[in-house]
Order: sequence, then C-alpha cells, then structure tokens
Amino acid sequence: MSFEISPFEISPFDISPFDNIALLAHLKEIYGASVGRDTISRVTAAVLADAKEWQARPLESVYPIVFLDAMVIKIRDGNAIRKHSVYLAIGVNTGGERDVLGMWFQKTEGAKFWLQVLSELKQRGVADVLVCCVDGLTGFPEAIEAVYPHAWVQTCVVHYADVRVMPMRGEKAPRVAESGLLRSA
Repeated sequence: MSFEISPFEISPFDISPFDNIALLAHLKEIYGASVGRDTISRVTAAVLADAKEWQARPLESVYPIVFLDAMVIKIRDGNAIRKHSVYLAIGVNTGGERDVLGMWFQKTEGAKFWLQVLSELKQRGVADVLVCCVDGLTGFPEAIEAVYPHAWVQTCVVHYADVRVMPMRGEKAPRVAESGLLRSA
C-alpha cells in the first residue's frame, strides 16, 4: 500500500517531541498507515518549517482585545522531562474573529519575556491593542505599557478569582466565595 502524508494532514500538536513511538501508533490507529521513523523525521521537519513561517507571519494592525497567558507543560529534554512555560497570545480582530498570534516556549513565565513577546508582536505589525486581558503576574502591566502605552490592562476574572480564593484552603475558601469579595472583580 502506498501512503503519502502531507505536512498539513498532521497538526503540530499531533507531533510529540518526546514520543515518536506513540506518534507511529497514532498514525496507524487514525490513518491505518505504517510509516518508518525517517518519514516521521521528514514530516516533523516540514511541520516545524511551517510552524516557524507561521510564527513570523505579518499580523493585523489593530486587535481590540488580546489575551496573554502562559501555561506550564512537560517537554522531554534529552532523557529528562522538564516543565516549560508556553506563552500564548490570542487576539480578537476588528471582525470579531479570534487569531492565535503566536506561541513561545521558555523555562518559566516572567514579565521580561512578555516584554519581548509584545515587542515581537509590534514588529510583526500590531500597531495598537485596546485591551490586554492578562493574569496578575508582577510587572505584566508595565511590560504592556512599554509597548502599547494606550492599552487598557484587564485582569482576567478567572485569574482574579484564583488569586483571591486559591491561597485559602479548606474551610476558608467557601466562606470567602460566599462573602461577596469576588463580586468586585
């Protein structure tokens, strides 16, 4: 059986950098295809090239709302699995459509790297952002103001609630939630 895989048939999220065996099993299960490791290497290289091109693409000049957040994921680094932060920028354009503006990987989340991310977005054509929805990371509002001085910084309600409730464990958390403190968000 002849089987050809286009790099566009496999999303970058299907390719786990730490488990080619699982990827081979996934292709067999989903597509019914048996492929060799050399095919996996070629597809991975093609997807990575496309991902780099996507990450450098020009962006729209105005995004009324931009959501900025990082999440911690595990990535294999040699023989060890380490935690890294993936920084995500998601914009809502003037037509109301969401657009993933980019993804960046670092060992930890910090306002200094967010400043670099925002500067890159500016270089890629984002001239103005009206509202940046972010978590309560120290220094984040200052990083945004340095690049987009007129942007309004809004702490995400979910993050706001996390900051107000999460430090309180056990019996205290329900009482804080019932007290109405969260309604001020």
